[in-house]
Amino acid sequence: MAFLGFAAAIAPARGAGGLVPAKADIRSVELDRRPMQTVTHFGAGIRPPHLAVSDGGESEHFVVQWFAHSPGIPPGALVMLETVTDRQPTVQTRIRRMPSKSEGDMTSRFDIPPEDTLRAGPVSQWRVRIVWRGRPLATCTSAGWAAAGKGIP
Repeated sequence: MAFLGFAAAIAPARGAGGLVPAKADIRSVELDRRPMQTVTHFGAGIRPPHLAVSDGGESEHFVVQWFAHSPGIPPGALVMLETVTDRQPTVQTRIRRMPSKSEGDMTSRFDIPPEDTLRAGPVSQWRVRIVWRGRPLATCTSAGWAAAGKGIP
């Protein structure tokens, strides 16, 4: 009898074919670049020792604003950032796993360290996806992502 009461309690949350599917929208993706701090001296662009930056490169930060529709996305959803840089044509993937249920307005931040930017160059194209159980719920790409022929669905 207890099982029947439980089944009746969750029945309104079910659609015609089962549970309500998880839904998400990506509202915005912002790329913030913090340039390497340099001082130009006559004849050369060098950094004096007192103004040197320890990281030696430009850092990049992606801020993804997204929305998880009600009743939310269960724990384990992934926010994936895929990037291609100027000097490295292969796709690099960064993942944020959501440890708890996602519902409503959400923000995910990806920090690309200066040493990665120095080695591979700045990000030239990107794609952000919200994924749950292997199913993409939302996708947003930069201009030129499809034209670059990544060969990735």
